[in-house]
Amino acid sequence: MFWARFRTAADETTAALWKEEAQAWKSKAERLEAAFASLEKRVGHLEAENVMLRQLHDSRQEMADLRAAITDGFAGLATLIRSLEEGK
Repeated sequence: MFWARFRTAADETTAALWKEEAQAWKSKAERLEAAFASLEKRVGHLEAENVMLRQLHDSRQEMADLRAAITDGFAGLATLIRSLEEGK
């Protein structure tokens, strides 16, 4: 036995509603995908800036160490000069 159902106006309306709903979800997914791509790009920029800031921080520490060594060296020279002057 063969069973067939004819499509009614209600079926057409339901199908149109489901189609609109699917298109709305697809549009939302596309917007979310674009927003996610934008966020990935921003995160990439932030990570690059973070690397540069770490390098800057490390170089500042190296400069501070160098300055301290020079200052200590000059302090040692000043002490040596004073002791030589006192010895005259």
